[in-house]
Amino acid sequence: MKTNGNDSNSSGRLERYQERKQRKNSRYRVGHQIPGIRRQQRRQLIKGFLPILLAFSIIALISLYFVLPYSRISEIKVQTDRQLADANINKQIPFQAGDSLFMVKRNQSKAQQYVLNHNAEVKKIDFVFTHHNQLNVKVMGYSDPEYALRNGKYYPVYPSGNISNQAVKIKNLDDVCVLSGFNQKEEIKNVLKQYKNIKPPIRNQIKELQSATTKSNPERIKIVMKDGNEVYVKTSTMAEKMAYYPSIAKTLKQKSVINMEVGAYSYPLGK
Repeated sequence: MKTNGNDSNSSGRLERYQERKQRKNSRYRVGHQIPGIRRQQRRQLIKGFLPILLAFSIIALISLYFVLPYSRISEIKVQTDRQLADANINKQIPFQAGDSLFMVKRNQSKAQQYVLNHNAEVKKIDFVFTHHNQLNVKVMGYSDPEYALRNGKYYPVYPSGNISNQAVKIKNLDDVCVLSGFNQKEEIKNVLKQYKNIKPPIRNQIKELQSATTKSNPERIKIVMKDGNEVYVKTSTMAEKMAYYPSIAKTLKQKSVINMEVGAYSYPLGK
């Protein structure tokens, strides 16, 4: 009986010893793992914080850019081959130094179209940015325009069908072609297109293009030649029919009217 009691006590002490050892080892393992857990937690925190930091940094840089003078137009220069267009363009461009570069680039196509619509002399307009924020406006005007006669005054008229609002003085009428009686933009555009398709030796002999429409022929026009002859043709066939003018003119013995609306025939002028 005594032996059993001793064994029981020994067994209890052994269990208590093992339990204390287990608790000690457990505390050791947890203490050993804490630094690793903390490092992992820090990495996760940094990983979650980086996108927020990056977003705020981008917003701050963008805000800083728009505050700096670098983000605004520093200067606007207009370059044109026509002095009259230059004077008008300066007033028609809706931008000025100090405007946001982003706003100007975003609206440049609208500004270009506005100038084209409000200035008959302008054939082409380009916006060129130099030194990042300097705007150069390059304007190309129509060269050697024809002229429209209205109320005894001459106004430049352009292939687009637009007529300038400003009358000009012409030194020598023999050097230009004058349009008269045309009021519709599309009509003027078609007449000038046909006129430009006439070969230069013949085109240079044309003094005036006059609207001579009738109910039966709304395309009828009268061409006054510098040699004194007059030609009637349709707008749509003017370039084609005028190619025959030199050969017909050679057969005439006096100043005549040549009708090439349908076929071709002539009769003396004044009859």
